Amino acid sequence: DPDHEYFSDGLTEDVIADLSKIEALRVISRTTAMRFKGVPVDLGAVSRQLDVRYVLEGSARKSGSNLRITTQLVDAWIDAPLWSEKYTGTLEQTFEIQERVSRAVAEALRLRLTADDDRRLARRPTASGFVYDLYLRARRDILSFDRARLDRARDDLQRALGIVGGDPLLYAGLGMAG
Repeated sequence: DPDHEYFSDGLTEDVIADLSKIEALRVISRTTAMRFKGVPVDLGAVSRQLDVRYVLEGSARKSGSNLRITTQLVDAWIDAPLWSEKYTGTLEQTFEIQERVSRAVAEALRLRLTADDDRRLARRPTASGFVYDLYLRARRDILSFDRARLDRARDDLQRALGIVGGDPLLYAGLGMAG
C-alpha cells in the first residue's frame, strides 16, 4: 500500500541499523539496499556486486494498528533460504518485532552476541510504536517539501509529543519541518 510505504521503509532502515550494531556482522548501507527496492533481482548477481553472502528479504503490511512482517535470510551463494519467519503484532510491538528479527538473523548466522550487542539491540528510538509510526509518517511528509504535507507533519509530531512528552526524535522532526 503506497500510503504505508513510509512504514516499511522506516522498518527497513531500523533493521539495517539494528543489524549494523552487531560487531561480528558487516551490513550494507540503507542507501545501497534501497537501490533494490521493488526491483526483481538475481540474488547471485546482487551478492557478487555487493560482495555479500547473505541477503535479508522482507515485507511489511500495516492495517490500522496491526502489523504483519515477513522476513527471509537467504544464502545468495547457493540461492537457499537459511531462515524465514512471519511476525504479527501491533504498532506498539514494532520495536520488539524488529529486535526479534535482528536476533533471529544473528542466530541463523551462528553469531555470538556480546553484552554490548544485546544492549544496543534493546534500545528504542522512542517510547511508543504508535508514536514512532507518527514520526515515520511525518518524516515522509517533511521530505516531500509540500506545504500542506509539512503542516500535516507538524500536526503529527505535536500529536506525538502530546502522547509521550518531550522526545528528542520528535523535536528533531519538528526542526526538520520548519
